[in-house]
Amino acid sequence: MKKAAGMNFGVRFYRRGITKTAVKEQEPQDKGMAVNDIPEQKPEQVPPTPVLNPAKAAKEKMLRDAAMSGDCYIIRTLVMEGVDLDARDVQGRTALNIATQYNQAQSIKTLLAAREMRRMAKLGDLPDTNFFRKFKAKTGNER
Repeated sequence: MKKAAGMNFGVRFYRRGITKTAVKEQEPQDKGMAVNDIPEQKPEQVPPTPVLNPAKAAKEKMLRDAAMSGDCYIIRTLVMEGVDLDARDVQGRTALNIATQYNQAQSIKTLLAAREMRRMAKLGDLPDTNFFRKFKAKTGNER
């Protein structure tokens, strides 16, 4: 094989066909950033863990268990006591999700009605009867 003058036919494919003088004339590329050029990284802010009330957690578990078994009386009682309907278990399921999973149609209807009553209580649209006054007092949404 005949060697061309001024050409480097080395083993490396990326240097083939480049003259030795062209390689020397190229500006060196930055191989990385200097230590001073690296932006300062702040440690991630971890949100504080919520403090759980054991009594509240027990009532929320009772609500999920009642939704699983289809016990509408317990669901209504717990809703009247002001238990959070959107509380989630360790797997991220609400009482409505659990009632749907276990195919408890009456529990689903009761939970949806309770959710609607909570929404209406926030808006102040509940009728002024004795039952609804108790509901507003328990949920803290009195006019």
